[in-house]
Amino acid sequence: MLSFEEGFIESQQLNQRLLQTIRLVGEYKGKQELFKQQAPQVLGTLRQAAVIQSTESSNCIEGITVPLERIKKLVTEKTTPRDRSEQEIAGYRDVVTTIHTIAIAFHS
Repeated sequence: MLSFEEGFIESQQLNQRLLQTIRLVGEYKGKQELFKQQAPQVLGTLRQAAVIQSTESSNCIEGITVPLERIKKLVTEKTTPRDRSEQEIAGYRDVVTTIHTIAIAFHS
């Protein structure tokens, strides 16, 4: 594979479109940082909705079905699980929380 040969990447030409894409990535990253500072509550609400939907979908794929209202309580309020299905949901919640905690620490 040529891309692993020494000097291959350095010899590639940067065309106008690639340079524009790189500039836009930097611009959007700046906008993302600004949005994070100005609207943390909105992002928190969106993150919470995504976690609830992810929890519901992932557990449904595994054959674990729990009413949506109960999932919301388990994910947002850290309610004590009533049965094995709810324990699975609480476990998923804990893993997602850990992932988000690590991701936030990594990006800070």
